Amino acid sequence: MTSETTDTADAPIWLHPRGARPDDSTVDSITEAFAVDDPRFAVQADKLDELLKLGYQPIPRFLFSLENVEPEVIGPMNSSNKLGIRLHNAVVKSGDLRDDVLEALVLRRDAIGPVLKWSDPAAFPAILEYLKELARARGSSISDFTLRGSPAPSLYKRLDTHGDAEAASTLDAAVEPEDAADDFPIAREVLAKLRDSLNVVVEGVAGSGKSHLIHQLRTAYQHVELVVFHPSTSYEEFVSGLRPRADGGFEGRAGVFVEMCIRAARHPDELFLLFVDEINRANTSRVFGDLLLPLEKSKRVDFAETALDEALLKYRPLGDDISVRLQTPIDVLPDVGPAPEEEEVHDVALPLLDKLGRSTPSAKPLGLSYLVVPQNLHVLGTMNSTDRSVGSIDLALRRRFTWMDMQPLTSNDLISNTLVGARVSEDPEWRTVIEWYGQVNTLLLEQLGPDARLGHSYFFADESASGTAALLLAQLAEIIHVFNASETLLELIPALLLPSESTSWTIAYVGLGLGRRPIVRSTRAVDL
Repeated sequence: MTSETTDTADAPIWLHPRGARPDDSTVDSITEAFAVDDPRFAVQADKLDELLKLGYQPIPRFLFSLENVEPEVIGPMNSSNKLGIRLHNAVVKSGDLRDDVLEALVLRRDAIGPVLKWSDPAAFPAILEYLKELARARGSSISDFTLRGSPAPSLYKRLDTHGDAEAASTLDAAVEPEDAADDFPIAREVLAKLRDSLNVVVEGVAGSGKSHLIHQLRTAYQHVELVVFHPSTSYEEFVSGLRPRADGGFEGRAGVFVEMCIRAARHPDELFLLFVDEINRANTSRVFGDLLLPLEKSKRVDFAETALDEALLKYRPLGDDISVRLQTPIDVLPDVGPAPEEEEVHDVALPLLDKLGRSTPSAKPLGLSYLVVPQNLHVLGTMNSTDRSVGSIDLALRRRFTWMDMQPLTSNDLISNTLVGARVSEDPEWRTVIEWYGQVNTLLLEQLGPDARLGHSYFFADESASGTAALLLAQLAEIIHVFNASETLLELIPALLLPSESTSWTIAYVGLGLGRRPIVRSTRAVDL
């Protein structure tokens, strides 16, 4: 087949040539131009067949209907499987074909799906093969059939949000974090990693600002959920588990992760962030359980382009390798807002939907056993690398996340920071504390390793130099204890002297043997 066999002017507006996927502005202009009777949104089946062989592909987030099929127009549908079912049912209802012909058509129908998105190679070709078989049986041509595309409601929703240039971010362009200026470049790095890999763990010493990331990243997401893991956190709380009913029985309930999956699947043009603080304080292998497979980036689903309607399914789709069977089926859906089919459809799309007939939403089935994880759900975990009392994360779970180190700020970083720099200019004792902090961290890094350093968050938590000094000294004493630092190291740690307090602080061991413990010791300057 050569390009001369088909005039590209015959291509409907929702097809694009191979390697020339339209950008957002082009898709928006197509959506705005939609009209039920606009011939640019329709194509005859034989022309579509030729265009597909030339490498044309459909634009994502379109619904498709099939015209010229008795006794009714079929569609719009978001999957070839659903369109194929409605097509075959209409053909059977017509009653004008012999049983042997219907049996042959059943085989063609079975080959149609299911597929997860229209760009899958088997989507349109399988429907066209059915239409060719039907046309042969009727002594007609597939040119008698017309396929029409119409923008899905999610496209209209995205178009509405584009009206405000400063609106919340979409999948294609998230708003930069408001606090992620040059003072906190790590926030930009974390956001970039989340966009790229979807799952990120940030680890660092206590007080390095890991938990503060939620404030810096909040403006980049429409929905943020914070959970804090602890030793009692379980799979039943995080994914799914049994809960008692008033009648004495039990029912499967969704955990916070499944709730976020449902929300994200119902709003595919919005970004969701699940922020798991202290992720290593729980038994992560048990808490995440069977999520290891669907968490992977390659197994995530873009619900704006998929044939799936929900993140939870009752049955595993045929040929599916992206869903996981939950240990406890979900019997009661959490209250996370209306499902997509219950939401108001954009006015421009109503004429086509009215013409083709809108189905009444059915009640949600019980026993939802399979879960797929939406692409627009990002998972960010934080963990304290200093805390040796908690368990580690096994390799299987580790490889599902991108790992980032959050380093404590240096003395120069702090002084150049806008907030801390202003305090230094007002009170010289801030510089004294900052310089001492820098000297101690250099010593700890050399003698004990990177996980033994002091965190910088104390410089932002207390408004006085002496208060910050007290917090740093308390953390230093704990580090000395956890890492069992030698007496020799304690002698190398410089004393912290604040003239306004007339006091010098040092760390010293008290006691012997197993009871030995470092304490903060203060000495009056007049006694020195």
